[in-house]
Amino acid sequence: MSKLPALPSWTGEDLCDLCQATIDELISKAQRADIWSVVKSGDGVTVSRADIRPGTEPRPSTFKTVALLNAPMNKVLESLWDPVSHQELDNTFKILESIYTIDPCATHSGRTWRRDIVHVVTNPAVGGWISSRDYVDCRVMSDVPPLSSYPTCRAAVLCSQAYEGVSLTPAQGSVRAKNYPSGVIFREVDPNTTEITEIVCTDLRGSLPGWAVAAGMSGTRLAFVNSFRAWLKNH
Repeated sequence: MSKLPALPSWTGEDLCDLCQATIDELISKAQRADIWSVVKSGDGVTVSRADIRPGTEPRPSTFKTVALLNAPMNKVLESLWDPVSHQELDNTFKILESIYTIDPCATHSGRTWRRDIVHVVTNPAVGGWISSRDYVDCRVMSDVPPLSSYPTCRAAVLCSQAYEGVSLTPAQGSVRAKNYPSGVIFREVDPNTTEITEIVCTDLRGSLPGWAVAAGMSGTRLAFVNSFRAWLKNH
């Protein structure tokens, strides 16, 4: 792996503004009733699909997952940030590793934020129709101020998008895919219940039939929630 080039030297204020802009974009997407159609629903989980970039080729696939988890918000977000626990709880991943820490932990205006670069390899999906996908992403996690959508609740965000500043050969048997701005909004319902709203916007690349993309993405999002719930019961 080649040396990472210089990364943006953002100030705390810049990063907080960036996180707020990203969360605003994610919430805007999540609340647009005109773009979502439900593809899977049940047991407190709803997975929907959207087509929000009709002019791009190839088109990224965009999915929204909303679910309730029986765990405190801090435990949920810390479990997803930590690569070891995240790989344990998410059975859709083959590899999840942090390859470069930008900011391990900092505070600004009463908020915490972190940044790193991660390498992710997914497991095959849809009975092998979709082979493993390989991603290199920049992640940002931050508390956010009270949101207009959830004015009485604590909230946080974990955002990621493709980072192309590192030369890393895709894992054997995998295809290098690309994430557009994606993320998870964490909302504290009560001290022991957390609602997650996940927006995944990804270009899987390769020649894939539409039905396989829909089945693969919706299936992996549901599998993620189910495996996360099972993991929380034992941790």
